[in-house]
Amino acid sequence: MIEGVGIDLVHLERVRRFYNNHKDSLSRFLTPQELRAIAQSKKKSLLALLFALKEAVFKALDYHWMNWKEIEIIHEGRRSWRVNLSGAMRKWARNRRIKQIIVDGSITSKHAFAYAMALKGKT
Repeated sequence: MIEGVGIDLVHLERVRRFYNNHKDSLSRFLTPQELRAIAQSKKKSLLALLFALKEAVFKALDYHWMNWKEIEIIHEGRRSWRVNLSGAMRKWARNRRIKQIIVDGSITSKHAFAYAMALKGKT
């Protein structure tokens, strides 16, 4: 059963400016695995997509405070993503009986778009 849905749209130019001005502070928002994925990616727009995916998960969970690093987005291949939650975000999802979070996104010439569905399991 769907417990929540989240969507987000990020302007690529805004993320590019953020990256150029604050690239040394990315570790405040991204996990080590996410940082490695960005460094290895041929698409520099991956950062924008990760921000959009994280924000969509946050909205799908209907959580009122967000620690960006407690939502980890793992790219597992072409259009295949896995969400790892940790800390308070994991506890929040567990208390709400969220068993799975499905995410996907797309990048256009100007935007990164993402959606997330939080699926509730039986107890």
